[in-house]
Amino acid sequence: MISNRGTVSIIDKCMQFLQTRIESKSLNKGKIVHQFLLKFCAEDFSSNSFLLGKLTLLYVSCKRPQLARRVFDKIEHPERKNKTILWDQMIRAYAWDGPFEKAVQLYDEMIDSGIKPTKYTYTFVLKACSALNDIETGVKIRGHVKRHNLDKDVYACTALVNFYVKCGCLVEARELFDEMPERDVVAWNAMISGFSSNGMYLDATGLVLEMQRRGLEPNSSTVAAILPVIGETSRLKEGKSLHGFCLRKGFDRDIVVGTGLLDMYGKCGLLVYAMRIFRALAFKNEVTWCAIVGACVTCGSMLEGFKLLGKMRVEVGGSPSPVMLATIVRGCAKLND
Repeated sequence: MISNRGTVSIIDKCMQFLQTRIESKSLNKGKIVHQFLLKFCAEDFSSNSFLLGKLTLLYVSCKRPQLARRVFDKIEHPERKNKTILWDQMIRAYAWDGPFEKAVQLYDEMIDSGIKPTKYTYTFVLKACSALNDIETGVKIRGHVKRHNLDKDVYACTALVNFYVKCGCLVEARELFDEMPERDVVAWNAMISGFSSNGMYLDATGLVLEMQRRGLEPNSSTVAAILPVIGETSRLKEGKSLHGFCLRKGFDRDIVVGTGLLDMYGKCGLLVYAMRIFRALAFKNEVTWCAIVGACVTCGSMLEGFKLLGKMRVEVGGSPSPVMLATIVRGCAKLND
């Protein structure tokens, strides 16, 4: 039997240990602590909201939202009302890793419990809404943003712009964007990305120019946002100019920008340039491999594309993604033409 004083000491040490496990994302070691507490300190553990909160954050940091939710639900309701950050982290976990509808459900539960959301809450739940293409709920949340006097907050408004963009509501996104009293580079990038992903070259490039006139410097995310529309519209001159900008800024070493550049050159028919960028990238993920194989198919070099596919299977392993499979099918169809 552990004395009360001994239990308090053990729980304090467990709290410290769990914090280091959260920082290092050590799931297995965190589970050992959880099991120990259940076995030897069950009564004190189940009533300690701080310890339950730490365990919830551990499972969130290790991308185990279902386990996190089980622990989160054990926190007594009066205690849970004071843990807004914990609610945010739980909603964020579902918004990033799914199931997305759980993020919306938990947000509704938060509102029904009388807990005031933070500006971060809106960012997380709106991400889930866009993943679900749930426009109705997103519009309802916009009303909540206004009710809590966050309709001028750059963080909350950017989340709403991003939501509208992802759901294809560009008119609403632009109206909200134009109403924002303050816009940071993230807000500009969200709107630029919306125009770019819908093939609206003039609108996208016009925003980049306006952004610069207002004294904001495009970053690597701006470049990644506008490259797709340059490739889709085969604006090679502009693409080369943007490539030069990336070289001057050092953005070409960024995997997202590098992948966007090689994809752009592939769509513009310059496979040599695409291959050069591909080889120069220190790290390549599956998206990068898909882009270069796609460039080969677009440029009519199917055999080179199939060789790269074989190389990818050796270096990356695993099964091809649906996007890669679609690219392979496209290449096979071209061979039969």
